[in-house]
Amino acid sequence: MWILEWLPSWIFYAILLLGLLGYLVTYLLKFIPLPFLYMYKTPIQIVSIILIVIGVYMVGSIATYRDWE
Repeated sequence: MWILEWLPSWIFYAILLLGLLGYLVTYLLKFIPLPFLYMYKTPIQIVSIILIVIGVYMVGSIATYRDWE
């Protein structure tokens, strides 16, 4: 994949970690009694799940690419 040669691999691990942290934050938002923060729960969850999917896919691609080399 051309993107694996162009970007360093730590970026994809950071994307995965950011997605996991975002999803954890949405889980913890239900314990915070501030209603104006709770309304951002669904958008943060959606973005976090997208980041997790992209991160897992690219980390798998990195492993496959290294095996082929």
